[in-house]
Amino acid sequence: MSTVDKAIILAQVENKFRGKRQALMALGVPKSSYYRWRRCDGLESHSGDRGRPWNRITPEEEGKILAVARESPELSSRQLAAWITDNAGFAVSESTVYRILRREGLVKRLEVQLVAGKEYHAKTTRPHQMWATDASYFKVVGWGYYYLVTVMDDYSRFILVWKLQKDMSANSLIEVIQEAVDATGMTEVPVEDRTRLLSDNGAGYVSRSFRDYLHLVGIRHILAAPYHPQTNGKLERYHQSIKREVNQVPYELPGQFERAIADFVDYYNYRRYHKALGNVAPADVLY
Repeated sequence: MSTVDKAIILAQVENKFRGKRQALMALGVPKSSYYRWRRCDGLESHSGDRGRPWNRITPEEEGKILAVARESPELSSRQLAAWITDNAGFAVSESTVYRILRREGLVKRLEVQLVAGKEYHAKTTRPHQMWATDASYFKVVGWGYYYLVTVMDDYSRFILVWKLQKDMSANSLIEVIQEAVDATGMTEVPVEDRTRLLSDNGAGYVSRSFRDYLHLVGIRHILAAPYHPQTNGKLERYHQSIKREVNQVPYELPGQFERAIADFVDYYNYRRYHKALGNVAPADVLY
């Protein structure tokens, strides 16, 4: 590739304020080549240089990796490598990040993950093709149990809406679904293109009032296979993650608990990189 071609690609990618990896994928350029071109003086090939290998990170870059790792300990090696590539001006591999973190004693203990079973057979191919909804209960000491009702876009894994409810009645569930409908303008979409809704067989979800509500807003209901919650595996894993995070702290008031959930949802939607999404955040896929 000529120097001019490299310069054009660099200019195109540099104009991207976020999502450099997505721009490089669209151009068919490996991110390692992109950062190597940036490092080379005048973009000329240095393949015959005998100096430091182009892909060896500098002490300053290693310092940046450690700083981000200590500031955001919740990031895995894969997520940290993706964040660095998008935001720090240099590329680094997951294995290099892992090696650095392990050397510094920053590798977290392996956590048990909920493994999803065979998911719904018709895989989504675009945002808002199907939503998934579910509820998970939490106990706030002195205040009792709250149910976190969530609506997730199946394709992007973006949390569209969530709400803490005191019960899982049909009315409580409808209230949350309606928030998702309002937020997305779903009733303005032609009926044939409206989302489908995947849920389990909980009493509120299979009630007549819930069924009538979905018919009213033109959303087709898909029920997960009985006794097989893994059909809704993405949302199951999300609820497992949020419980593991927010249950680390005792909350004196429901408002404190609600703020902790809001902070986690913001992190999950905009800053948590998903391997299944190509190491981008749900917001990068949804918008």
